[in-house]
Amino acid sequence: MGVLEGLIVGSWPGPGYPLGNKFLIRFGDILTSGGLKVVDVTWPWFAITRKIDILQIHWPDMVFWRGAGAITTILRTFGVVASLLILKLKGVELVWCVHDLAPHDASRLRLQLWRWYATIIAHLVDAYLTLSPSTITVASEHFVGLKGKAATFFWHPPYEVPKSKFFESAWREKHGIQLSANVLALVGQVRAYKGVEELVSSFCNTKDPNLRLVVAGMPFGQHLRDLLDRAANFDHRIILDLRWLSDQELCEIITAANLIVLPFKQTLHSGSIIYGLSCGRAVLTPATPFANDLKKEIGDRWIRTYETPLSAAILSQQAAPPHGMPDLEFLSVRESGEKLRAFYHGLAVLKH
Repeated sequence: MGVLEGLIVGSWPGPGYPLGNKFLIRFGDILTSGGLKVVDVTWPWFAITRKIDILQIHWPDMVFWRGAGAITTILRTFGVVASLLILKLKGVELVWCVHDLAPHDASRLRLQLWRWYATIIAHLVDAYLTLSPSTITVASEHFVGLKGKAATFFWHPPYEVPKSKFFESAWREKHGIQLSANVLALVGQVRAYKGVEELVSSFCNTKDPNLRLVVAGMPFGQHLRDLLDRAANFDHRIILDLRWLSDQELCEIITAANLIVLPFKQTLHSGSIIYGLSCGRAVLTPATPFANDLKKEIGDRWIRTYETPLSAAILSQQAAPPHGMPDLEFLSVRESGEKLRAFYHGLAVLKH
C-alpha cells in the first residue's frame, strides 16, 4: 500500500474488544476521525494474515487477564513475542501505547515475567505513544528499549457520559445524604493500587461531621471488601455501594459527589481522572506527571494534587468544587486523530 493512501491500523485490543473497554472505543473514534482505517486485533497472532500497516499495541499485559493460570500466561507471552517478530519481518510498524509501567496489583511472579516480557516488547517496537507530554520521558526511562525511538503523546480522550442535574439530588436523597454535605467519592473498580486503604484510614481521622466518603464499585479481592465493611461500621459517614455499576450509575454517583478522590499508589495514566472530569467533577490525586500535565491545561480548581502520603488534613482542607464544567477541548478527539495520522504516516515514510 502506498504511503499516501489511507493507512490501516490494527489495534490490539481494538474497539470491538468483548469487555467494551471505553478507552478503546474512544481510541477507535480518534483514528477514524483522522481518516485511518481501524482493524480489531484480538491477539497479535491473528494479525499475521491481516492486511495492516501499523499494529497499535495497547495492553501487552493482556496475557495476565481473565485469571489466566501460569502455563497459559507463559504460552501467551511467547505467542505474543513470536507474533510481533513475524509482523516486524513482514514490514508492519509496531507502536506501543504505554498506558502503565506494570500490571496493577500483580504478584511477584507475574512482575518478574512482566519485566522480561516488557523488555523484549520495548526493543521490538518501532515507536511508542503516551497520554500526556511528561509521560513520554517517564516511559523511556523505565523501559530502556524505548530510548531513542520515535515517540509522541495524544491526550486521553474525554468520555461520553450521561448527564443530568437531577442525578445529584436523587442519589443523595436515596442514600439519606443532605445536599449541604461535602461528599468525597472513589468510584469505579475498587483496587488496592488506587490507595483505598490509605483513603479510608485518612478519612476516619477527619473530624468534620458534614464530610462523607462514598466508595462505589466492585472490589477486587475479599480483603478489600472486608476492610471497607469494617471502616463503614466504625465510621458511619462512610457509604458503600460495592457491586458492578452501569455507566449511568457511575455518573450518578460521581455527579452526586463534590470531589473525586483517587489516591493512587502507582500509576502512569488514569482513565478514572478523565471520567471524573467528563462528569464535571474536580479530582484530588497525587502529583504524578500525568496529573500535573492535566493541571497545567485546566487549572488547580479541577485537578488538585498533593505530595504523598494522603492525610486527614489534605481531605479536610479541600475547597468548594467549581461551578459548571471543565473545558476539555484540549482532549479533542479530532486533534488527536490528526496528530496520530501524521505520526503514523511519518513512520511509514521512514520505512519506505
